[in-house]
Amino acid sequence: MKYIFAIFATVVLSSSLLFAQEKPNDIIFIVDELRTAWDVEADKMETYAGMKEYCHSKAYRKSVSELLSNIHHYDTTLYFTVNEKYDASKDLAAKETLNDILTLETKYTTPNFVAFLKLECEKVIDIEKNLAKKDSGGFDKDISALEEELTQYIDAVTERVDLVDEHIHHLKELDPNSIQPKTENDEGTGF
Repeated sequence: MKYIFAIFATVVLSSSLLFAQEKPNDIIFIVDELRTAWDVEADKMETYAGMKEYCHSKAYRKSVSELLSNIHHYDTTLYFTVNEKYDASKDLAAKETLNDILTLETKYTTPNFVAFLKLECEKVIDIEKNLAKKDSGGFDKDISALEEELTQYIDAVTERVDLVDEHIHHLKELDPNSIQPKTENDEGTGF
């Protein structure tokens, strides 16, 4: 009985220590949280219904924009942290991480993403206008084409976010507390 209690106590203590390490300033924890939040939004935005909500809800657009801004802020912060590590050790995992962050920060910037979504909103509005006309038909193809474009672009962004998140778990000696929390005055990505 003492043996079972000792094992149980060890498991409880170990798991509480693991959870205690995940602090709000822990960059690994923050990037994990942002990845999860992005995955939820990405799934929603790849659908006609999700895009329709994005196009018609200012609050939802603002929420998505803030999420993207946070992702880019912490990716930029992570970039500088990992760059220091790479400069010191020429670690190949750090170099791969830098390349993926750079792609996310240059090709999939928030302004680029918003511009893409504006074009997609124009398509949503066209579909809605045509749906209002009686006997117009053919909207399943339009909606399918819209969702295909959304999926392609959003999946590319998601892939980059996921890659960055996966890389940071493999970087040895990365100080998880080497970041500063985002302040309200932070603008841009730093690139």
